[in-house]
Amino acid sequence: IVYPGENEAMRHNALFLADYLKAATGRDYRVETGSRGKKNVTLQLDSSIKNPEGYRVNVSASGVVIAGASEAGVFYGIQTLRKAIPVKANSVPVLTAVGIEDEPRFGYRGVHLDVCRHFFTVDEVKKFIDMMVLHNMNRLHWHITDDQGWRIEIKKYPELTTVSSRRTETVIVWRFLHAGASTGNSGLCRRTLYYRDPRGRFAGTYAGGIGRVSVFGVYRRSVRSVENVGCVRRSALCRERQRVDFYR
Repeated sequence: IVYPGENEAMRHNALFLADYLKAATGRDYRVETGSRGKKNVTLQLDSSIKNPEGYRVNVSASGVVIAGASEAGVFYGIQTLRKAIPVKANSVPVLTAVGIEDEPRFGYRGVHLDVCRHFFTVDEVKKFIDMMVLHNMNRLHWHITDDQGWRIEIKKYPELTTVSSRRTETVIVWRFLHAGASTGNSGLCRRTLYYRDPRGRFAGTYAGGIGRVSVFGVYRRSVRSVENVGCVRRSALCRERQRVDFYR
């Protein structure tokens, strides 16, 4: 697998492709810099492709060339090649000669992952992201705070994770909220579950998601754990400066 030198994003693309191929075939593939080579998989940028995430995949007797308008385009071209590789241990992939040109219709293609109500480990989140990009999605809407638990570490407010990442009861039928019965025993969230240092754990390719902080869930969780945030028993949405600054 060859990629243009002095391009860190393309190096990551090449390493991802090598990992994908090893998982499918059980064989190791070298990754090195270069522009082309017979029987190689060549990754390259092509300014003639207009869509920023557009790409071309050409398979011939000379090898495989994946060209993209950007490093992201090359990445999605790799996903197309990945789907064409048979999963067979100790095998050498044989591909039919083909030319593919593809580009996304929509620039924003997102999926949603709720880790408040059902917690996923770091490895499980990464696997979810791998499946997401395999389907050419490009944004992860990561639901990390809500009434059922606060799932992200904020060092300035440690109680958000030591206290608010767990809860023994929550609203289990939405109509209860309007009828005045606000909680029921759901049996959820009794363990302390949250992500420590998410920037480090999801660095590199896995860092392109969008973390969602739900205000409704934030105020319920923060009132319980952070002193002087709430001004009345049932609401933390106060106008005092120090309380407004907390939500900012």
